[in-house]
Amino acid sequence: MCFGNKIGFEFKTEKCLFKPRYGSFIIEAEEEINIDKLELLGNTIKEKEIRISENETLDLEELIKIWEEPLEKVFPTKCKNRCSRKFK
Repeated sequence: MCFGNKIGFEFKTEKCLFKPRYGSFIIEAEEEINIDKLELLGNTIKEKEIRISENETLDLEELIKIWEEPLEKVFPTKCKNRCSRKFK
């Protein structure tokens, strides 16, 4: 969710997020929601980074670059010679 608008995120949970949690949803909200069984994962931040913990951060621009690189061959976003051609 951070990639689209380049908004940072700071995790507030210590739970392992890399195991299956069938039937789970991630909800993005402006205000706190008081519903049983909801757990706050974290908050957005103005810095372009993802903070895993106090000592571990990931640069958002670098993550986007790594994510987009293998897709460039299939869905090109950077023009080279072919963009200078006129299309009819």
